[in-house]
Amino acid sequence: IFSLMNQIQISLAFMQVSEERLMQEKDSLSQKYDCYLLSKEPLKVAMHKDNPYADRTSISLKKLQELPLIVNSPSLDSLPCHIQTLLDKGIALNLKYCSNSEQMLKKYITQNQAFALTTKTNIIEGYVPFVYVPIKERIYIAICFLVEKGKASACTEMFKTIFFQRAPSNCKKIF
Repeated sequence: IFSLMNQIQISLAFMQVSEERLMQEKDSLSQKYDCYLLSKEPLKVAMHKDNPYADRTSISLKKLQELPLIVNSPSLDSLPCHIQTLLDKGIALNLKYCSNSEQMLKKYITQNQAFALTTKTNIIEGYVPFVYVPIKERIYIAICFLVEKGKASACTEMFKTIFFQRAPSNCKKIF
């Protein structure tokens, strides 16, 4: 995501990224952008309530390597940050299915054929057969708002003003 941002002109952007990767890229990003943290959420495992691991208080990264995974993404060309975060940590995932359809995601999880990775923001509300088990090693996903430094267009300034008027009270500038 960072190399793409450097190649194109972006004055405002929202992004989800592992907290660890955000801090690794802080020096290069902070030269061009101000970064505001909207929230920081732990990565969770979404699985069917009858999955043998569903009643655990947490699940380890080692155990995740053994379980079948479904990725909700239009293609494997651009992996969701949840998956990239684990790959960055050297975790070999057992990818079984890839779909760009939330219905297929629900189907595979409901049939107890696979699990998915998610955060609080991405939880499928009200879908009773699902449970969300935290990862034991506590991996955090940062949801950020990037604002290009320097003089911005009137449209960008207007959007930024409106956004900060409605931003969560815990939104803070981190660099």
